[in-house]
Amino acid sequence: MARFAPQLSSEEITAVSAEPPLWASSDIPLLDALADLLGEDHVDTPQPQGGFVADHARRQRDWVYGHVVVDEAQELSEMQWHMVLRRCPSRSITAVGDIDQAEAAHRHTSWAEAVQAVLGDRWTAAELTICYRTPREVMGLTEPVLTKAGSRNTPPRAVRSSGIAPWTLTVTPAELAGAAAQAVRQLQQRWHGGTVGVIAPAGRIAELLDVLDDVPVLTATQSKGLEWDATLLVDPHGIAAEPRGWNGLYVALTRCTQELGQLLLTQQASHP
Repeated sequence: MARFAPQLSSEEITAVSAEPPLWASSDIPLLDALADLLGEDHVDTPQPQGGFVADHARRQRDWVYGHVVVDEAQELSEMQWHMVLRRCPSRSITAVGDIDQAEAAHRHTSWAEAVQAVLGDRWTAAELTICYRTPREVMGLTEPVLTKAGSRNTPPRAVRSSGIAPWTLTVTPAELAGAAAQAVRQLQQRWHGGTVGVIAPAGRIAELLDVLDDVPVLTATQSKGLEWDATLLVDPHGIAAEPRGWNGLYVALTRCTQELGQLLLTQQASHP
C-alpha cells in the first residue's frame, strides 16, 4: 500500500489492510462456499438426543430442505443466494420481498438483477401491486423518493384513505429532542390505545432515546416489517444521506397505518 498508494497516511493504510475485529454477516456465505469446496472434517462426536428438527438441522451444515421460504429476499447477495441453493437442491423456493426496500450494499433495482446470475431463467415473478398497510395520503409521498432510489417500479396502489394528511414541522437542531417528545405525546393522545413509533437516522437515535422512553425509536433498517398507527419520522433528509438512504426513507415513510408526521431541520427545510 505504501508503494502503490503513497498518498495514503499510515492510519488510512492500517484501516484498509488490518484484520476486521469481528466477522461480518457478509463473511458467512464466503465461509460456506469454502466449506463446500474443501469439504469438512467430520468428527464422530455424540449428538444430543431429542430436541426439535430445527436444532438438528442447525448442527448439520449438509442438511437440505425440500422447499425454502425466504423473507426480505431483496437483501440477499449473489453469494447468499448460492448458500440458499446449497440447502435446497430442488431449487423450490418462495422468495418474498420489496426490491425497493433493499438496503444491502448491492445495487439491484429489479428482481432480474438480483437473482438471474444465480438462478438463470428458472424463476417466476409474481408482482403484488396493492398496498394494504399504508394509507393513500402517505403513499403519495413515495414516488419521488423511489425515483431518487433508482427504482424502476410503479409504487403500490393504496386501497384505502385514512383522511389524515401527512404533516411536517420545521425545527432547529437544538429544538429537535424537545419537539420530538412533544410530537410523540400528541400522537399518543390522538391514538390512545394504539401504537406510535419513531424513525430517525442512526446518528440521532441516542439523542432521542434520552427523551423518549415509552415508544420504539428505531433506524429505518430496524423498522423494516413493522407498523404503527402513527409514525414520527425525524430528520428524513438525514436518513436519505445514509448508505442506501433513499431506500431506507421509502421504508420509513410506509410504516404507518393512519398518520405520518415529519420533523425537518431548518437547514433541510425542503420536503423529500
